[in-house]
Amino acid sequence: MKDYITLIKFKYHASFLAIATIAFFFSGMSVALAQKLVLLYVSFNLLLYTGLYMLNDIADRKEDQQHPFKRHRPIPSGRIPLRTAIALAVLLIATGLFTGWFFIGKWIVGFYFAFIALNITYSFFAKHLPYVEIIMNAATHPLRAVMAFELINHPVQAILVTAYAFFILGLMTIRRVVEKDIRGWEVRRAIRHYSKQALLAIKIASFLIIAALAILDSRGNWPLYALMLGLYTILVFGMYHAGFIRSLLRTMLTK
Repeated sequence: MKDYITLIKFKYHASFLAIATIAFFFSGMSVALAQKLVLLYVSFNLLLYTGLYMLNDIADRKEDQQHPFKRHRPIPSGRIPLRTAIALAVLLIATGLFTGWFFIGKWIVGFYFAFIALNITYSFFAKHLPYVEIIMNAATHPLRAVMAFELINHPVQAILVTAYAFFILGLMTIRRVVEKDIRGWEVRRAIRHYSKQALLAIKIASFLIIAALAILDSRGNWPLYALMLGLYTILVFGMYHAGFIRSLLRTMLTK
């Protein structure tokens, strides 16, 4: 049972906070919205995305078998057989689609299929293409923001969503830096092509773009920009000066 629970990958569920933050910021706090977010979390994170994470693990299983840490995970180790993993992934994705349609509304099915398409493209095709894989890995996050606006029937704040996309892009570069700290990183083909200078350039450029968009946005969204810039400074730039941040990220990548 522990192996199956591990596949849920709760450590990545922090991304749902972006959906909740946008929903509460633009719609206000209410019991009805909280209930809707709980249902979305179950349908989207616990069901749909657990299935998508499993597909990613299935796609990576041969590569992970060569990694000194990842080879001990349930799917590459063989503790969960490949056929079982595929069947369970399909079942979870299908259940996620059904519960999304049933509890949230038919509009969300289109979003779910977009997430499925992006994740399959990333896991089976783009993951080994330098820089393309970073963009594809980050692409689902601004889509989450758009989904949050749709959830509360609020017009999409395009400038804010764009800023959030660059916020995530900067965070994605952290992973590529930290992965090189971990023994066995060479099995990731795309990682070999990244230089510290190139990744740092992406970090700095993304920060400057977020700051510029914050200045351009005149809709009173400054608390969200302040939150993004603050977190970006702590996580993206702080990892070079605060050892515990880098250590935490390293631990997340090896579990």
